[in-house]
Amino acid sequence: MLSEAMQARLSESRNRILSYGELALPPSQFKAFRKLVLDELGRSGLESDLEKILADLKQQQER
Repeated sequence: MLSEAMQARLSESRNRILSYGELALPPSQFKAFRKLVLDELGRSGLESDLEKILADLKQQQER
């Protein structure tokens, strides 16, 4: 599991990216953009990948 600090940092980045998208896109396009960003950077995307990487690193260190 990611630390609270890592989750907070990811959340900050997601929010900042979504803010940029909201400024640049019309509402109809922003809705799709928001879904894509959350899918890519959320639990089913980057966050999950980082958890796997950290688990692998921890397992390697324990050997």
